[in-house]
Amino acid sequence: MVLGASAFIYLGFGLAFFFFPIQMTTLLDSTPRSVDLLTDIRAIYGGLNTGIGIMLVVGISRPSVRRFALWLIALTLGIAALGRVVGIFTTGYQESLTLLLLTAESAGALTALVTLFVTRKSP
Repeated sequence: MVLGASAFIYLGFGLAFFFFPIQMTTLLDSTPRSVDLLTDIRAIYGGLNTGIGIMLVVGISRPSVRRFALWLIALTLGIAALGRVVGIFTTGYQESLTLLLLTAESAGALTALVTLFVTRKSP
């Protein structure tokens, strides 16, 4: 369940940023000011998220990779949340979307960690 929902979200956002970077950045109250930045948005927001989403699908289909995929969720969302917290404390925030994303990232990371703990193998 955690892997499936996370794969759907990573793939959805990744593909959206990959194919519609201007529209997606507009949702974040930003517009790329150069073609290089547009390419970077496609690569980082689109490419990395799509790659992570694909790895999570592999985790669903291959039990031997499932724990790795859960760690991938916990680390990527947890570190993204940490980056957002640093940003909030160093530069503040204007939009409630920032807090919503922080909440979603933190909840996703925590859910993956709880799933890892609950499903760990006994010694």
